[in-house]
Amino acid sequence: MWLSSRIGAKPLGAMCRRIATSVEAGLDILSILDRESKNGSSTHQRIISEIRKDIAKGETFAEAVLARGNYFPRQFQLMIDVGEKTGRLELVLYKLAEYYERLNRLKGIFLAAIIWPGIQFVIALGVVGLVIWIPSWLGLGDTDILGFGLVGTRGLLIYVALIVGAAVLLGMLFGAVRRGFLARQVSELLMRTPGIGPAFRTMAQLRFSRSLGLAIESGMDAWNSVGLAFQSAEAPYFAQHADRCKKEVRNGSEIHATLRDVGVFDQGMIDAVQIGEDTGKLAESLEVHSKQLDDKVDTAFQGLAILAGVAVWICIGLFIIFMIFRLASFYFGMINEALNGF
Repeated sequence: MWLSSRIGAKPLGAMCRRIATSVEAGLDILSILDRESKNGSSTHQRIISEIRKDIAKGETFAEAVLARGNYFPRQFQLMIDVGEKTGRLELVLYKLAEYYERLNRLKGIFLAAIIWPGIQFVIALGVVGLVIWIPSWLGLGDTDILGFGLVGTRGLLIYVALIVGAAVLLGMLFGAVRRGFLARQVSELLMRTPGIGPAFRTMAQLRFSRSLGLAIESGMDAWNSVGLAFQSAEAPYFAQHADRCKKEVRNGSEIHATLRDVGVFDQGMIDAVQIGEDTGKLAESLEVHSKQLDDKVDTAFQGLAILAGVAVWICIGLFIIFMIFRLASFYFGMINEALNGF
């Protein structure tokens, strides 16, 4: 299994658009990948070169992509397979390009909203370190202003080690979740958390809607389209229902009825699928619904970004209040000691 870090939304969107344009122009996949292997980072160039070698040996594009492990998102892997099997690779790639370009814009909105509060939070952590170290620099000995038991250079080193350790632990946990460890539990927690749950549910349903519409439009049968859409949602909260829904649709159940029964989809999604099935235009109905979800995702992630910024501001405010009370307590304690000395 390939262990490289995952490709970002921005370079992936650009890659999808370049390959889609080349496929539409009639170029063969080996020539396209030869050209693509000269774009992007050294890691990306190496991976594309390996994909090209695998295809030259007889593997399909989808098989070669899958062999790269976590470098490409699961949705991308699945949709490339759909595009190849149905002969609509350029259509799939254009749709994926739009999706990843939009995802990159949402990421920019989120980062822009939290970058300044994040900088202030880092500054606050630095101030704590100074308060721990300054008394020894001023010759006040082991004066513990904060009451944490951390004083002087040794206390500062312990404090820095704790921060670095916490950051490493969070990074490891995030990496483990991305690789599937506790993914279902974390997914359900995020989906059910007030304030942030709706944003993550909407994003997962957007991936589901786009993938289902693409699969249907590309000519894939209904049950396999449903199974692929669940996997493309990239959320165990939804994916746990995939086998059941796929089986029911294969046995003759309508897709909208099956989705309603599992109880994880919004009514808008169910209505869009039902209208599409009733009119025989499921792909078109899902495309319209996906555009509506695009707007909802924009709104949801802007709200999520604001919420994250507010959370950081609250942490900073609580820290300032704590510092004021600790310094006041330390100051009055020194006054009392001085008065008791007379």
